[in-house]
Amino acid sequence: MKYFITSFIVFFIYLPSYAQQKSYTIKGKVSDSVSKQAIEYAIVSVLADGSSSPAGGMITNEKGLFMIDGLNAGTYKLKIDFVGYKTKLSGPIVLSGNQNVVDMGKITLSPKSNSLNEITVSAHRNMLENHIDKLVYNAEKDATSMGGTATDVLKKVPQVSVDASGNLELLGNNNVKVYVNGKPSPMFDNNLAEALQAIPASQIKSIEVITSPGAKYDADGSGGIINIILKDNKAKGINGNVSLSAGTLLETGSASIHARKGAFDINLSLSGNAFLNSTTISSLNRNTDNTLLVQNGQSRLQRNSYKPQLGFSWDINKYNSLSGSFKYNNYGNMITGLTSQQYTLEPANAIQSYRNANSNFRNRILDGNIDYKKKFDKEGEELSISLQRSQADNSNNFVQGEYYNNADSLFAGVKGNNTISDKETYISIDYTEPIRKDVVLEIGTKGSFSR
Repeated sequence: MKYFITSFIVFFIYLPSYAQQKSYTIKGKVSDSVSKQAIEYAIVSVLADGSSSPAGGMITNEKGLFMIDGLNAGTYKLKIDFVGYKTKLSGPIVLSGNQNVVDMGKITLSPKSNSLNEITVSAHRNMLENHIDKLVYNAEKDATSMGGTATDVLKKVPQVSVDASGNLELLGNNNVKVYVNGKPSPMFDNNLAEALQAIPASQIKSIEVITSPGAKYDADGSGGIINIILKDNKAKGINGNVSLSAGTLLETGSASIHARKGAFDINLSLSGNAFLNSTTISSLNRNTDNTLLVQNGQSRLQRNSYKPQLGFSWDINKYNSLSGSFKYNNYGNMITGLTSQQYTLEPANAIQSYRNANSNFRNRILDGNIDYKKKFDKEGEELSISLQRSQADNSNNFVQGEYYNNADSLFAGVKGNNTISDKETYISIDYTEPIRKDVVLEIGTKGSFSR
């Protein structure tokens, strides 16, 4: 009780200071100074006064509009870049007081008209890059992304939204698949929100947003793909967590451990839940044409499930990597019921009986997958091979019998025993090669075998 009171007081002490924090927004529209048409995909960066590091940014939409929020009070300037146009600086912009939104109105860019005898291409990357098949947010170029976790970084990525619980949406669709360094990671299969919190922002090099995944992704992440590119990290370490919750109806628990040594990464987890026994009371009293039927009964329901999982990834070398996961899911329910019945035709002729009913449902699913990826010297060229095996077995058994009170013999009954087994195997081979800057070749084959 002392701990609760202390926490309650501390909460109210910090509440006023939290409420005083304000967030500001800068918005506007970018257009061509000659044609007056909107410029799509222009890169808009917000620079704090006296700093060359962006405090935020995004790309303009098809109408040339942008809106950058989450800014603190202060003095800023806008930097607008787009290929074929002169860089534009606008400001100073003072964010303070009660005006939370500053509208810059229409900002025009002037086309470049200089002819150059020689062009020098440097390796410097902008904070936001737009490619033919994806949008790239270079987190290492944003000084404000050095602290926090992957969840904090994703909040700054255009087209991505993160709610208070850490759930992801891409362009309003929550069916998002998250990859690490271009391949699925078993750490995201259990709890995506918790897994993202486990990745330090300082380890993230960039984040790729693929809104129209190629055919090789199948139905995975129909809302899009978010690929987290990590910096080269050979650090060793072991970490884990345990979570338990209990109540009058549902109890849940999970535990996981994650270890990395050099290029090898392994993850082991176990989770489960159980509904406590619940009892339902039923009764019936019906009197028609001198016939009386009285029934009283109760049924009990119990549910439970558990899921162990093992996953690994191995960066064999610069060009080759191997990953895989193995999952077992077991869930089901059991119902038992007992009903007493009295059927009376006349006061002297009463028939008493009782009915037992039991059912048991159980589903068991075993999944396993192995993924191999090979990269080449040419950027974007890669070969991937994936093998997946799934087996599901479920059973549904029930028995119901009705007995006379004064006899052990069965009056009437029925029983059933249904089992289903499903085995599926998938293998896919995909090859990707950029032909030109705006043309990418993707070919592949896939086989599926089911029984």
